[in-house]
Amino acid sequence: SASSFALATAIPNVTIAQVSGGAAGSASATLTLGFTGDFAAVETLAVTVLAAAYTGGMDFTTGTVSVTPTPGIVLSRTALALEEDPAAGGGTDANVGAYTVALTADPTTAIGGACTVTLEVASDNADVAIDADATPRTKQLVFDAANWSTPQTVAVVAAQDGDGNDDAATISHRRTGGACLGGFFGADPALPSVRVEVDDDETVSAIIASPPTTNSASLKGLVLTVTLENTTYASGVGAANFQLVLHRVSGVHIDSATATDGGTSATLTLDTTTRVTLMGAKLAVRVLGSAHAGTVSLTTPQIDVFFGSTSDTAPTFGAATIADRYFPPGVAIAPFRIPGASGGNGAVGYSAVDLPPGLKFDATGWDADGCLAADFPPGTSPTFRRATRVVCGTPAAAAGGLDQEVSFHAHDADTNRTSADRATVTGRIRIMDATIGSTTPATLFKGGLNGATVAVSLAHTTFESGVTAADFALVTAIPDVSISGVSNVSSGDTSATLTLAFTGDFAAAETLAVRVLASAHARSGDLTTGAVSVSPTSVADTAPTFGGATVGNQIIPFGRAIAPVQIPAASGGNGAIAYTVSNLPPGLKFDVTGTDAGGCAASDFPTGTAASWATAPRTICGTPTSAATYTVSVYAHDADSNRANSDRASLTVRFFFLSAGIQSTTPATLTEGNLHGATITVVLAIARFASGVTASSFELVTAIPNVSISGVS
Repeated sequence: SASSFALATAIPNVTIAQVSGGAAGSASATLTLGFTGDFAAVETLAVTVLAAAYTGGMDFTTGTVSVTPTPGIVLSRTALALEEDPAAGGGTDANVGAYTVALTADPTTAIGGACTVTLEVASDNADVAIDADATPRTKQLVFDAANWSTPQTVAVVAAQDGDGNDDAATISHRRTGGACLGGFFGADPALPSVRVEVDDDETVSAIIASPPTTNSASLKGLVLTVTLENTTYASGVGAANFQLVLHRVSGVHIDSATATDGGTSATLTLDTTTRVTLMGAKLAVRVLGSAHAGTVSLTTPQIDVFFGSTSDTAPTFGAATIADRYFPPGVAIAPFRIPGASGGNGAVGYSAVDLPPGLKFDATGWDADGCLAADFPPGTSPTFRRATRVVCGTPAAAAGGLDQEVSFHAHDADTNRTSADRATVTGRIRIMDATIGSTTPATLFKGGLNGATVAVSLAHTTFESGVTAADFALVTAIPDVSISGVSNVSSGDTSATLTLAFTGDFAAAETLAVRVLASAHARSGDLTTGAVSVSPTSVADTAPTFGGATVGNQIIPFGRAIAPVQIPAASGGNGAIAYTVSNLPPGLKFDVTGTDAGGCAASDFPTGTAASWATAPRTICGTPTSAATYTVSVYAHDADSNRANSDRASLTVRFFFLSAGIQSTTPATLTEGNLHGATITVVLAIARFASGVTASSFELVTAIPNVSISGVS
């Protein structure tokens, strides 16, 4: 038997299934293999003949033969979401979708011939088919050496049907022809399948046909006919498959219910001992999902079960209120329900006034222009799909945001339509917004992007604390452009300044828009600004200019801190302006920003200099260490890549550091004995003596006892 043999080396999903021809005393046997899966690489097959199979008394193993893997398949998709209505556009692929099939290997190399793959729609749904005419249930794809790796397209169509039930089907794939089948024992191993789900376009509903127009002392024995639209009743329907929805009446139940399997009408008989004494008493019938093919519960419109008259009262929302809500534009809002009203005469209906553009109010859950699946964010509970008094939808963007007060009205069933006979509850809906304000430079271009700034403002929300560049993103990537920093923003602010970094190049015009992530602001949801253009080339390449500004000559005594000198600001050019300096005298500093590392400190200014100089930009300060004349050049460069002298502004400042020296004395060596009447020759550097100089114009730096300057010549 098969248990008398074993594979010497396991091959995935391969077994010895049965044995034939191995009669007692014979020298040969035929083994049939079983194969239930797939394997990817070439395997070797050898058989171990166990000792129990023959008279030799010990196991032995045959030589090996190669086993080539059969090519598998590659699917571009394993799921399709279709809409039954080709004009709906709400599904992933409308009513026709597609996917592709290819092999994992060349079948002519692997197994010596072409391979046929058969596609088949499972029989659980007749409304999904392969190819555009919605009738084929199968399709065959042939792969050979020339096309095995080329994806072949399979069209899948959702057929229009007469019911309102969502459809689903599975498309299976089998290797059914050519060399693919060589060596299989039994069915081809299972291959990946494609699941198709169809959103039906017919509305499933239920109504009470021909509702009664009179009523007796009680509802006992009242017969109702409940008719379905776009779905049919299941078999075995009874009273347990229905529920009554009662308004201003109680104690009524369904005594019996009958319906034909596949039919659209059910007959319900009511039973009660309650007398209906209140005006506005109504009932509706809920058809449970177990009662019909559509599987979801359906509720009929209400019918009146009292037809007398009483005083005209208005509905009321009581003390209910609606909280203010904030939503980002362009994404489906989290749906919310308004409170229900009570009172009045008869059933209460609802309406909304002044909803922001893009939002809907579905009063009944079945409104013709009410909430659809596309009006809810992904993951919203299905219960909202048919819930009453729901606000849903995707708000439109509004420049500067939108602050809208919305009124919700409740009307009763009588003929009085005055405002006094309705209830109103209001709430504010605010649509947030983010905008790009000013940019520096005013026109963004490639040469000025690095270090450029963009002002972003919010409406109906504020920035959180600790906002960083990670809380923002460019909506569309621009090559080598990123947001490198955020400034001018604190918790509660409505504006922030973003700094851009640019490290590369791009060739075509780009648009820059900023996404403010939910982490950046106090409300939920990402916000996206409008876009501004970014030019791939510099706008006209202009140079900065000091505009004719000058700085006068600085004549300063040597050896002390100079009075600070501020260089005028340059303007123009392309992008942000940077400053450099050349031939700065030893001991002096040029502080470009006022906060440069190693810039001007308090010790670099003369005593009594105003403290504001410590942070003044473009300031020259310090104490000169060399007595000479210096011509200092200050340059202003813009942010583009042009570094020619013609694309910069320059300004010169001359520094004259005054000094005096003793040139000679007579006698040449001064001693105590020859000081009286001795002469000293003093020489000035850069400066010149004035007229009328006397001995009082000079003094000894350090006093010598009994020595004074007595005259000048």
